[in-house]
This record gives sequence, structure tokens and C-alpha cells, in this order.
Amino acid sequence: MNKMNSLVLTTRLSRQGKEYLLQTSWLESKQRIATVLFSEGKLISQQTLQCANRIPEQELSDLLKNVHQRRCQETSRLFELSEHPNGQHDEAAVRFLLGEAFYQAGLLEEAAAELKRTLELQPKNPTAIKLLVRIRLDRKDYDQAESHLQSALESYPGYADLRLLLAEVLSAQEKYSAALSELEKALQINPYYAEAHFESASVLIQNLLKRKEFELTSELPGRALQSLEQAARLNPAYSDQKLQQSLELLRKREYGAALQNLLGLKEKTKERYRNHLHEYYLKYISQNGALDERSLAQQIKSLQQLAGQNPAYADLHFQLGTIYMLLCRYITQKAIFEYQKALQLNPHYKKAERNMKLCENDLKGIDLMLKAML
Repeated sequence: MNKMNSLVLTTRLSRQGKEYLLQTSWLESKQRIATVLFSEGKLISQQTLQCANRIPEQELSDLLKNVHQRRCQETSRLFELSEHPNGQHDEAAVRFLLGEAFYQAGLLEEAAAELKRTLELQPKNPTAIKLLVRIRLDRKDYDQAESHLQSALESYPGYADLRLLLAEVLSAQEKYSAALSELEKALQINPYYAEAHFESASVLIQNLLKRKEFELTSELPGRALQSLEQAARLNPAYSDQKLQQSLELLRKREYGAALQNLLGLKEKTKERYRNHLHEYYLKYISQNGALDERSLAQQIKSLQQLAGQNPAYADLHFQLGTIYMLLCRYITQKAIFEYQKALQLNPHYKKAERNMKLCENDLKGIDLMLKAML
């Protein structure tokens, strides 16, 4: 049930006997809308939307309702699909997408449950293992995370992403020499792995600040500078003012301030280049292909801007291509709807009937492609 009071909206949700509270409010002092999700009295996640100064009250009220309704629909969709997966799609793939979506929404417990189910259905899924370990790392469950990764690397010794994640787990436990060893292995597998170069610099600086292993400090700041410069060359996401500031601070041997800048850039980069495809895949699955033009157009515009600013970043072009495919499906469905209206008005309209059948055949092909993309 929704209620509005002083620009605050709340909705109660439930899943498997667990209660959730979604609240959207206007933060006047910061001129932004905040949507927070609580579970059993604990804050799970928070999203904010910056607004223009002096936005009219009615416009603000409408925007608040739209933001709240959208987040409520998205969360409810995840809950519903988790309870009742679409049987037309591979369940392991759907469970993994749900795990990704729950993780992005800050629902770590729910994400872990979906990923465990994924691995029950599909034990050899290193991407699911990687995300499950990421959740354990976020929860500071380092022993479990390290144990799980060591086991996974026995099966996937050449998976550089798992090496990087193990390095992060080891670094969090102040095992800096072991972390650098894993990063070196990751770079042997993939010399162009920008994130591994970036993490190497971070680990070296952390080791110096914690005064752990003296032999690792002898090549500073030079070795850290080289790693960061290489990361920026390989991944344009790192070409940021914060990186330039970090490089200057390292040259001045101001390691603490440099590390804080790097950690901030790492988080910023994760959010800036976040992969939104799982959200659209899940909408496609749960709504039997029904997607809305507005959200697709907004996502295309956003990705076009990012790809224009960073033309060498392949993942952005991949995401953009996939969103175009989803838009193609939406447009084909709309075309079929218009031909159907034409036939309702004139049942003997042969060209409309022919074109409708051609579009229906195209739609089947598009659906096969989208299922394969999962």
C-alpha cells in the first residue's frame, strides 16, 4: 500500500515470509530524490537522483511518484521471477541473471541464494563463482571467499578474473606479497588486463602504508606509477581527474592521499560502466518480450554518450549492440500491432496480412537470437 506525506512514499513488499520496506523521499537540502530499501529494519540499498534547483512542486511530486513506482516494479519483478522462473528459458541462466540483479540492488542475501542455485544447476560456471565470491568479499567473509576461490582455480587456473578477485581477498587480509603473486599470474594470462595493473598499484601502496613487507617498497613510487599509467592506457575508464591527482600525489610520496583517490576511482569506475543488460534480459523474460520504448531510448542515449567519450571500450559497444537488438524486437512487435489494426478495419487488406506474417517470422528469429544471447 502506498501513501504520500510531505514528499515521502512508502511501499511494503514481501518475499518468502520476509518483509521489505521501499521508501522514496525528497531531500531538499541536497536537491535530490533518495530511494532506500529496508529489510527487517536494516538498510539494504540506497539510490539517489539529482534534480534541478527550484523544481516546481507538482513536477517534483510527479517525478517522485515515477521514481518510486519504477523501483517498486523492478523489485517486485525480481521477487516474482525468483518465485516463478519463466519455463521457456534455461533456469540456470535466469538464476544467474537474478543473482546479478539482486546484487546490483544491494540484496546480497537474495543474490547469494540465486547464485548457489545457479551452481547447483550448472556447477561449471566460473562467472557465477566469481560473483558469489564478490558477495563474500563485500561481507568481509574472507576465509570463505579465499577457500572458494582456491577451489575454483583448481578447475579454472587460466581464468584471470578469479586471480584478480583472489588478489583482492588476500589484500583485504593484508597478505600483500601473495596478492601481487596472483596479479602477476593474471597478467601472464592477459597482459592487457587493465584492472590487474590498477590493483597492483593499490596493493603496493597499501603494503607500504601498513608497513608489512619491506622488499615490496623498494621500487616505489616508480612501480605503482607504471602500473597506473598502463591501466589508463588499456582502459579509458581510468582516464579521470582522480587518476591524475593520484599520480601527482605518488610523485610527491603522499601515499595515503593517493590511495584514497584510487579507491574512490575504483568505485566510480564500477558504477560508471555498470552492465545494465541483465535488467533488460530479465524484463524480456518476465514480460514475454514486452519492453517499453522510453527506457530503451534512454539507455541507448546514455550508452551512445559513453561510447562516444570512450570509443576504445569494447564492453560499451557490446551493450549498445544488445540494446539495439531489444529495440529491434520492440519495433517489430509494434509493427505487428499496427498491421493487426489495419486488418481489423479491412479484413481483406492483403498487403497488411502479408507484412504482418513477415514481421511475425522476423519476431521468431529475433526471439531465438535473444534466447541465445542469454
